[in-house]
Amino acid sequence: MAFSTIDSFSSSTWRIETATGSHKFTVNKHSVTKGFGAGNHVQSGVFSVGGHDWAIRYYPDGRAHITRIYPDGSYGRSYESDVGTGN
Repeated sequence: MAFSTIDSFSSSTWRIETATGSHKFTVNKHSVTKGFGAGNHVQSGVFSVGGHDWAIRYYPDGRAHITRIYPDGSYGRSYESDVGTGN
């Protein structure tokens, strides 16, 4: 009985898709927002980037959060950076 060798090779690739966009969010009368208290925020309008809807929540007495609004209406939050006055 003869034996044969079968060579096999497999390969896969995972690619990250990136999207960029910008949204200008202006807080008029910024000084009035100081003293809101930690955890209170002002929020931008909803904008789309990369096929997803986003909103920016600015916490003048806390951290800056970027909040994703999911299609089912729930929110997901990621901490991007600390924001000082004037940013």
